[in-house]
Amino acid sequence: PQRVEELLYEIMRLTGLHCEFEIQFFNVTESDESAKWDINDSTIEARPLDHTCFCMGFRYVEKDRPGKFDVEKAEALGIPLGPIRQQLVKGSPVMLNDGTIIEPAQVVGPSQPGRSIAYCVDTRPCQNTRILANNVDLLIHDSTFAGNEEERAAQAGHSTSIQAAHIAREAGVKRLALTHLSGRYEDDDPEVLEACQEFFPNSIIAHDLMSIEL
Repeated sequence: PQRVEELLYEIMRLTGLHCEFEIQFFNVTESDESAKWDINDSTIEARPLDHTCFCMGFRYVEKDRPGKFDVEKAEALGIPLGPIRQQLVKGSPVMLNDGTIIEPAQVVGPSQPGRSIAYCVDTRPCQNTRILANNVDLLIHDSTFAGNEEERAAQAGHSTSIQAAHIAREAGVKRLALTHLSGRYEDDDPEVLEACQEFFPNSIIAHDLMSIEL
């Protein structure tokens, strides 16, 4: 939302914060049903969620990555180091000095599918979370309340761990990370996690600075 950009610049002005990297803003409004941007080698999609105020969820998808370059095969075929190997990785055939044509498939494995993540926090269960989470590798989802707190979650504009599990199962995600837990729960509280895992076993509770391999 536009106000986030305004807030960040105001914080930078008041605190003297200086970023050594470029910040790009892609603004959305409450009237936008969805928005999508291609940024470098990835696509980001945003959709409004169901909270007590305007809130967006996000889907991040990497574009397919080149297959693995087989160095041993390349050396056996006499392919020199340098740009010629990069051309093969990018999918273009090359000609060696002796006139031999090398096709990418001779030294490059099949492309690797890009990783995908959906981020849906500060929301009740809604259709847009299912759309954003469709078949992603990792869904990071609101789990402010334990499984038996549906009524309270609805009033507060949040989700329970069981509701997050249902979203993950319906959307066909591979892994679910629960976040935004209420302060009433301890880390890895069984009341939150075990109830969720009954419906979606491949679930964890996320922590700040946690690293997750996809």
